[in-house]
Amino acid sequence: MSSAGWPKGLRFAVVLAGIGFAVHVILPQVKELPAAIHRVETGSSWWILAAFGVSLITYVGAAISLQGSLEQHIGFWPAVSTQLATSFTSLMAPQGVGSMTTYIHFLDRQGVQPAAAATAVGLNTVAGVIVHVSTLIGGLLLYGRALVGDIRVPPRWELLVAAAVAAIVLGILVWSPLGRKKIIPGLTKARSALGATLRHPARAFQLFGGSALITFSNAIALALTMDAFGRVIPLGKVVAVYLAGAAIASIAPTPGGLGALEAALVAGLTAVGAEAGTAVGGVLVFRLLTFWLPILPGAWMLRRLRRQGLV
Repeated sequence: MSSAGWPKGLRFAVVLAGIGFAVHVILPQVKELPAAIHRVETGSSWWILAAFGVSLITYVGAAISLQGSLEQHIGFWPAVSTQLATSFTSLMAPQGVGSMTTYIHFLDRQGVQPAAAATAVGLNTVAGVIVHVSTLIGGLLLYGRALVGDIRVPPRWELLVAAAVAAIVLGILVWSPLGRKKIIPGLTKARSALGATLRHPARAFQLFGGSALITFSNAIALALTMDAFGRVIPLGKVVAVYLAGAAIASIAPTPGGLGALEAALVAGLTAVGAEAGTAVGGVLVFRLLTFWLPILPGAWMLRRLRRQGLV
């Protein structure tokens, strides 16, 4: 049974559990949080506004990547609008199931055959994984020694380790039936489609360029939110921590990696030298901008797209 078929009450409980986990793990680490919030309140808000602007680029990147995954043309702005709508639909099921369904409905209304639509969505997933993993490997090769040299054990590390183990176990439990029935066959088709896409340089550039735009926009947005709290660690380390944290959180069965991503980012940032207040403040504001704030606009956009017959 896929998580999309869970009862609403169970899905709501999972979301609440994720929120409770984030609060339980992150906040006890941070004695400096009130001081960090005070620094933002008394300082310039331009960093947060800049982070918000950069986070919007992710919607553009998603639309570009989706265009590159298809042989036929689809509208750019409708694709951007659909990506915004997935900010709401992704809450309905963990790990992109809700957003994948929204994309398939959108492509169907664009005249894309169901098989081609499913393959395109899978191809986007494969491209995102390739970009993320290759960038993470590059970051580790570039900053590996520095990261290892800077690592210190954060407070309450036992909770972080337990959370990571729990996320892996839950991820396996939730994903196994879904993976065998839907994800793995879809990714197999996407692998074949990837070879066809690579034979068209323009489409390949859109596919991978859009995915890279999503990844780096999120990482830079995180760095900018930390600037509001007084970031001192280099940008490259922030990017490397974001890539590692996002990879870990992708296993968690909560929508958007809720709880797991916050814990992973805070643990990673404090481990490489960021002050606890800076790390927690930056991560919480980052998640506010990229996860919580888009929910209501996403719900509004979904309703608008439905009225227009686009999803």
